[in-house]
Amino acid sequence: ISTTAGTGDVDLYVKFGESASKGIWDRRPYKAGNEETATFEGNDAKPGVYFIMLNAFRSFQGVTLNASFN
Repeated sequence: ISTTAGTGDVDLYVKFGESASKGIWDRRPYKAGNEETATFEGNDAKPGVYFIMLNAFRSFQGVTLNASFN
C-alpha cells in the first residue's frame, strides 16, 4: 500500500480488520512528503480487509494511493 506524487505532506496509516487512526494502526511509515509505503509480508500478510487512513500532516493534494497483493 503506497502513496506517491502530489504536494504537501500526507501520512499513511494502515490497520488490518478495523479502522486505522492516529492511535490505532499496524503500519505507519513516518516519512516526510508523499512517498510512503506500508508492506505486509509473511505472517503479517493475511487475507481480509485492510483499512487505510490518509492524514494531512500538511495540507496535500494530487496524491495517488496504490494497493496491490501478490
